[in-house]
Amino acid sequence: MNTQPDALRFANELICAATELRVLFQVNTEMRAELRRLQEELKKANEQAEHFERLWYLRGDLNQKLVEALQNLCKAADNGHVADYSNLWDEARTAITKATGESNMTEPKPCPMCNSPVKVEATGASEFYGKTWQTVYIECSTLNDSNCCMRISLKCDADYITNAETALIECWNKLSRESE
Repeated sequence: MNTQPDALRFANELICAATELRVLFQVNTEMRAELRRLQEELKKANEQAEHFERLWYLRGDLNQKLVEALQNLCKAADNGHVADYSNLWDEARTAITKATGESNMTEPKPCPMCNSPVKVEATGASEFYGKTWQTVYIECSTLNDSNCCMRISLKCDADYITNAETALIECWNKLSRESE
């Protein structure tokens, strides 16, 4: 009886089995890595879904506030309450800004001509025909160019100076080079 060919055959079978085990171990390791990757992706997807769901509910609240502000503005217009326009318009503008995600333009940008910082100021109030008027202006500080004379102004009712200042800053920012 020749045991050598049986031993060689058995050795070859052991080598084949070891190779198969090594391949299966590699596949198992790759499958575990893929499983971890997929679990991380699922976690990210769930976080994004929760984030968008929160935004959906917040957007609904903002839309409701916008509708209410616009309804109040229309009621004031229908009733002829001109003095209410200013405050109601601010509420509507705030709701629009939040709903659309636009940035608030309350900080003036640098001078569009020379890129110097600017200053926002108001003159003293003057009374004419029972109304108190005031001029709000934005002008270049001439820091970068001493010859720059860029300035815009707006005359307004002194009771609504804050609203006029906001409107003036928005106009100024539209002139800015950064908005191009």
